[in-house]
Amino acid sequence: MPASDAIAANILRAADQVFRDSGFERAEMRTIAQRAGIAVGTIYNYFPNKWGLFLRILYDKWERVEDRVRALRQDARLTWRERLLGILEAQMAYVAENAPIWTEIEAMATSGQRLPAGGDPASVRQVFDWLTNQVSEVLQESGEPRWSDPSLRERQSVALIAAAGALARLHPKELDQNVAFLRQMLAA
Repeated sequence: MPASDAIAANILRAADQVFRDSGFERAEMRTIAQRAGIAVGTIYNYFPNKWGLFLRILYDKWERVEDRVRALRQDARLTWRERLLGILEAQMAYVAENAPIWTEIEAMATSGQRLPAGGDPASVRQVFDWLTNQVSEVLQESGEPRWSDPSLRERQSVALIAAAGALARLHPKELDQNVAFLRQMLAA
């Protein structure tokens, strides 16, 4: 690994930890630099600003969620309920590891307000919208009449995502119990 790649990887590791500990808003570039053992200015040689650094970490980690969801969606052996619970389980695993980041993703996705650091919440909204779309499509594929109306299906999708996020934040070490609870919600 060239030295520049090693420095960038070091910055990403440090920033990931700071964002997970503090969230985006409270994270400081100075703290990231200290954790990485570099000068603050060095970060800007690799990333344009805090927002650029945040998005890189968000998308790198979210890509693993997307890969898991795509695999679930393509597995013909699974029922729609198993696919749906698998999607929500992937979300909950992400949230359990990155609770402050997910909290801000939800806030940015719903507020639409520009962030002080120059970030555009529309780029974060894509993550939330993609997840909502995946859940909605699985509900539609279920063939259940209660989810034939697109508006109701979207509301159900958002409610499930919100419930999964809240469960993972409140009970991060109880993934199995959280999935069992969501399974009961879906059976009702």
